[in-house]
Amino acid sequence: MRANRPIRATLGAALLLTAMGMAPALASPGETGLEVGFGRVSLVTEIPGVTLGGYGGRGLVPAQGVHDPTYVKAMVIRTPQRAVALVTYDLIGVQRTILEAIRRRGLPARVRLTADDLLLCASHTHAGYGSLAQRTGGLLLDGLFFVTCGPFRRAFFDEVVERTIAAITAAWDDLAPARIGVGSGRFEGLSHNRGRHGDVTDPEIGLIKVTDPRGRVRGLVVNFTAHPTILGADNLLLSAGYPGALQRALERRYPGATVLFTNGAEGDTSVSVPDGRYANVWERVEATGRRLADCVAQIEPGIETRPSVGLAFRCLRVRFPEPSGWRARLKFRGGQPDSLFCQLVIGDAIFMGVPGEPCCRIGLDMKAAARRRGFRHAFVLGLAQDHCGYFVHACDYGPGMEESHDYEKQLNFYGPGVGAFIVRTHMETLGLAPIVTERRPAAGAGSR
Repeated sequence: MRANRPIRATLGAALLLTAMGMAPALASPGETGLEVGFGRVSLVTEIPGVTLGGYGGRGLVPAQGVHDPTYVKAMVIRTPQRAVALVTYDLIGVQRTILEAIRRRGLPARVRLTADDLLLCASHTHAGYGSLAQRTGGLLLDGLFFVTCGPFRRAFFDEVVERTIAAITAAWDDLAPARIGVGSGRFEGLSHNRGRHGDVTDPEIGLIKVTDPRGRVRGLVVNFTAHPTILGADNLLLSAGYPGALQRALERRYPGATVLFTNGAEGDTSVSVPDGRYANVWERVEATGRRLADCVAQIEPGIETRPSVGLAFRCLRVRFPEPSGWRARLKFRGGQPDSLFCQLVIGDAIFMGVPGEPCCRIGLDMKAAARRRGFRHAFVLGLAQDHCGYFVHACDYGPGMEESHDYEKQLNFYGPGVGAFIVRTHMETLGLAPIVTERRPAAGAGSR
């Protein structure tokens, strides 16, 4: 009987405090460790006349049907100190107008997030909906958006904003104790450089792995660098392209999991289709998605997950430097003078958001600079928060490079120094550092 006295005393004290209105609040799971939640909402619309985005001229032709559905997906990560939502779209791109609309409307009161806690990025599928691009005031950039994405449709934009809010809310409501880890693998031959034959590609596939406390995979975030251009301008059916095929293949492999896709510095890089005989272009898309899913499945088992992690997010509006020379300055005024740059840090991994399409060398420079800064893993999120066109590396300008990256240079409004500027913006202006916490020994199945 004596062994029960401390228990009775504690219970009695708790009852007394409750009666006095002084009972200590019970800590929620979010106050004692890591929580992660996932949400998804279809982007398929019934609004007539919505176009597909991705190719010049086709943006003026309404979509003719649905081959496979497109989605907005959200992953909310919450620690005792911070909460962030990563939101991905099966779209050609996003503008900061979506963030601004969410800021005006607000999220439901129970969702303790604001627009300042959101990182939005697009897969760059060339068969997703257009009709979302609003005028920026840059005549050249606005012209690009009009011919590739079609006329802006307010009703569809409002629908996408509402569905984004719904996906974030679903992810918040799905929050549960979790373990998280980040890793990557290198796989040659998955992409090729379209700007200059034989030029660099990025063979790295990055992966965020989320499990429940027992080790069951609940979600994956894939980072891979390549244009989704298997489907050409002749296609008028809605599709998420190879990123959609990749996500579907992984969700079949990991039942119950939600898979998100993020693109990298894909400005001059296109995906490569596996060798084989295919009856049609749709088989090529599915085969490419399956091959990438097989690569991810090789990475996943080796990623150690942890029940707590340092989390940081920063987003700043930054003005692009005006290039020298009257022609370059005139072209600069045809683009957008400033935009949003962001960084998400998960422990010793960094995800660097760029508002448009950086070419591959810029992405490789960004990764190298981040690793010198102490990050174990470094990834680029292209098409993040906004879209300002292409960003071309300085090495593709100058004598002998007139034909190198000709298309991308036409749509780079910021001159040859923009790559170095992007690296400086991330390393100095944003400048987040790794968050290293004490590593605990892996225990049982939950460590993977």
